[in-house]
Amino acid sequence: MNAECPECETEIPLAPDTELWDLVECPNCGAHLEVIDLEPPELDYALEEEELEEEDEDEEWLDEEEEGF
Repeated sequence: MNAECPECETEIPLAPDTELWDLVECPNCGAHLEVIDLEPPELDYALEEEELEEEDEDEEWLDEEEEGF
């Protein structure tokens, strides 16, 4: 099973036990990617840890706003 890197279009071989949201790195350009679909296999840019923390903070702020804080 292969998927194409959205950055450099390299065909990346995926392990047979690959699951949705698994993280992979492109061997050609080094892009950090995640599996977003299995049928057919598709990759997209993975969020970096810093971006994930920012999203969590935004969600917390929205929750507090909804609760009237």
